[in-house]
Amino acid sequence: MFLDTANYEEIEAALALGIFDGVTTNPTILLKEHRSRFDMMTLASQMGIPFLFVQVVGDRMEDMWEDYLLLLEQSDHMHGTSIGVKVPLHHEGIRFIKKVKQSDPQFPVLGTAIYTAEQAIIGSLAGCHYLSPYVNRMASNSLNPYVEIKRMRQFIDNQGLDVQILAASFHESQEVVQALEAGAHSATISYQMYQDLINNKLALLDIHTFNDHARQLPTGENV
Repeated sequence: MFLDTANYEEIEAALALGIFDGVTTNPTILLKEHRSRFDMMTLASQMGIPFLFVQVVGDRMEDMWEDYLLLLEQSDHMHGTSIGVKVPLHHEGIRFIKKVKQSDPQFPVLGTAIYTAEQAIIGSLAGCHYLSPYVNRMASNSLNPYVEIKRMRQFIDNQGLDVQILAASFHESQEVVQALEAGAHSATISYQMYQDLINNKLALLDIHTFNDHARQLPTGENV
């Protein structure tokens, strides 16, 4: 599971849990924190984030490639943090992925901005290691994200491809569970979504009762 944020406090709290494999970012998330991609890479290294996904930018493949080279140059100054790139899955993104795979076949590539199984299928054939369908955004645009994820997973399994579906874009905790049930291998979620997943209201009431009753127990032991 990945954490989808660029917030220092959220990352610090999440890393202490031991359940997140790394952090995913995009320009929108970074803008919210007023942080550049290069600042985020430096921060990731300082915080000991094991893995960081950074999105390449550019309208054309050539622009994305130049941007990719700048990210690689910045990554040379990082210690203890590996990086991968997020690539929007459209025509220019596929062209970019081909160039990356020719340069370094093992470099981690995550196909992002996915709304259909067709995009994911092309991305997996192009050599993506991860695919990120936008679950809530799909649902908000009258697309069934779970049907699309199921179709993606069936293709991946049938073809024996080494690619994982890393579902993204959630508004409710149940969407995360449904995406995993539909076939997503994992998910990248906000820290608030993690809180929603773990802090079940009924469970919290039980825990409060247990602790309240524990304080009322007799102290000491009879010998």
